[in-house]
Amino acid sequence: MLLLPISDDNPTQRRPVVMQAILAINVAVWILAVATGTGAAVFLKLGLVPGNFSFVNLITSQFIHTGIFHLAGNMLFFWIFADNVEDRFGRGWFLLMYLASGAVGAIVHAIAVSGTDHALIPLGGASGAISGVLAAYLVFYPQQPVRIFYLIFIYPGFFHVRALWVIGVYAAEQVVMILITRGQGGVAYWAHIGGFGAGLAFALADRMKRGLPEEILPAGEGWKRRIGKQPSGVTRIWKRLGAEALVRPAAPELPPIEVPFARIAQGWTVLRADDSLADVSAIASLVSRVTGEPLADVSRRIRATRGVLARGLSDQSAALLVKTLAASGGPPAFAVDESAAGPLPPPASASTAAAGPDGFVLEMAEGGKWAVPWTRVAAVYAARLDRRDPRASGGFTERFIETTLVDVVTRNPEGRIRLAQDVERSAAAASERATPAMQAFCASILRHRGSIPVNNGVAVAAGRGNWGYLRFPGEADYEDYAWWLAQLIRARSRGGIPEIA
Repeated sequence: MLLLPISDDNPTQRRPVVMQAILAINVAVWILAVATGTGAAVFLKLGLVPGNFSFVNLITSQFIHTGIFHLAGNMLFFWIFADNVEDRFGRGWFLLMYLASGAVGAIVHAIAVSGTDHALIPLGGASGAISGVLAAYLVFYPQQPVRIFYLIFIYPGFFHVRALWVIGVYAAEQVVMILITRGQGGVAYWAHIGGFGAGLAFALADRMKRGLPEEILPAGEGWKRRIGKQPSGVTRIWKRLGAEALVRPAAPELPPIEVPFARIAQGWTVLRADDSLADVSAIASLVSRVTGEPLADVSRRIRATRGVLARGLSDQSAALLVKTLAASGGPPAFAVDESAAGPLPPPASASTAAAGPDGFVLEMAEGGKWAVPWTRVAAVYAARLDRRDPRASGGFTERFIETTLVDVVTRNPEGRIRLAQDVERSAAAASERATPAMQAFCASILRHRGSIPVNNGVAVAAGRGNWGYLRFPGEADYEDYAWWLAQLIRARSRGGIPEIA
């Protein structure tokens, strides 16, 4: 049986430039050594010999590998987990953490083998540094799902498990192997332990200073640096849809929409005022104690909606839950009267769309073309819906329908316009990428949005990062998530989070 992590479900906000550079250097060094037939000489030159200690080789030893499987295993784990750690630390601090973890791991190994024959054997590999990356990921994102590929005889498949278990098992394995081999085998387990400890220290210090990472992006100019040059495909889409209408409006502006607000249950809803990736179990336990709901139901709602903590409460119960969360170190929260807030308006469907400096041009599924200026846009959300294709299932034939949604939320009047694209894929061919046209559309939104709030999904749809917890199993869960975002943005626009008297 084979079990192999292949990806994590955790979106990023920036391109992981340092991660990509480190990965490229490792691969390039190995290819160059193999191509020139100097692999052994390179290992002796750049590796760290504990009995002949060199500070320079503390660094160079992190970029050499003994073979293709050594390199591939290290780079796979690095590729899965390092992008989010770099996103959290920032590029400079991530590079420092990575190199320091590798160096600490090498020093711990050198101390462990001093006085033995292993002190004369060169040490090489990125495992110590990558162990530090894994430790940092464990601190910041313990509950994030990691996708695991399995092969049982000839039957392949996938399942998800929390990062806490994947990284926890890895750390436990290093300790067990040290006990079995007494640190004298062909693998430098002490280097793994040392690197893990260094990464843990960096991450805990950062978490104590800044808390847990957040998902919701503040409106601002930062995205202009993150997106870079607009893909050339945007220009073609823009011209095809007649986007010059935004400059010389030939298309009518968004007409008034009669929104049929459905009646909803009376009561108060308690919402998170941020979206830090804290332990859902701890938050759900607090909510369950106050509301009396089953813990499993609360956990499922928080994981599915990200921000809806409790619903249908009296004003006294809602106020008590908000105060309990604050007193217990839980996430900041606020309460909303559902009867006053109302549901989201139903979305109108667009078949094609383009975004430019003046706003959107959308060809509607029911016919007609609308121009929506940025002054009429309240927010833009994007997400991924993953559904099994009922027409094909089981084994190699199992297929999924991946739907990328982009909702343009309008004001005056209040409404939503949705662009959705479906892609059918097999389980083995599942992808984080939206179609090229959708990527170009979302990149243009980020380029021109100004101060309009967007969620991380817009950047992911533009090709930056992966969907992670913005991947929903059904539309109902996404609608709850979008409703929470709408209330959060509304509360922030009023100058703060409301309190119940």
